[in-house]
Amino acid sequence: MEDCVPQTNPLLAPDFIEADIQALRAVAGGYAEEDQQKRAIIFIVNNICGTYDCAFRPGGSDRETNLALGKQRAGQILVHLLQNAETKTPAEKIQARILGRSKK
Repeated sequence: MEDCVPQTNPLLAPDFIEADIQALRAVAGGYAEEDQQKRAIIFIVNNICGTYDCAFRPGGSDRETNLALGKQRAGQILVHLLQNAETKTPAEKIQARILGRSKK
């Protein structure tokens, strides 16, 4: 599998190869083979979200760091859900959020 070096600027789209795009399109279309499904998840978690990258971006502005942290958090949530699918959110907690009465 070819790998791309992660972008240092979180504002830029990640580098990709044709196999990455084919895998994402196959998953989105509902016809992905097992290896494409795995490749798509790895690409999302590692390349799009930068889950395992250092989010800190040195420089005068915190914007790049904050954006990288947001992307990273999305990846962390995805990994958590993939690894802990048996711990579902209780229905009453979801309903309370819908009604605007957050239960922590």
